[in-house]
Amino acid sequence: MNKIITIELYNRDVMVHFGSRKELRKKLGRMFDKETAKEISGHFSDVSLGRTIILDGGQIILFIPQMPSTASDYAVLQHEIFHVAFFILEKAGIVLCEKSDEAYSYLIQFLTKRILEEFTLSFSSGARSA
Repeated sequence: MNKIITIELYNRDVMVHFGSRKELRKKLGRMFDKETAKEISGHFSDVSLGRTIILDGGQIILFIPQMPSTASDYAVLQHEIFHVAFFILEKAGIVLCEKSDEAYSYLIQFLTKRILEEFTLSFSSGARSA
């Protein structure tokens, strides 16, 4: 499953993909030429838990091979959301420090809420501990 999350405040979009690398490459093939889609999906070839990348054009892709369902899966999602926030705020010139930690916290909160809503996920929907 694949969704684009827009962060208007920072003029960024994040592709969130839960599913196989093959499905991701297919989706990327609608946005990029075939060779570029293959190259981008190659960044996720050795991923077992999750990975977030930022492309040269500033596009951000959060990839997790399966839909979160356990506490460990949600922990991985939060880990990847932090990477998204870091990439976005770094591009905005906001370095993580004591004076900027609220910007990071609010962006992580925003992204978590949007992803949970877009994918109809819930921390309280029976997520099992690993």
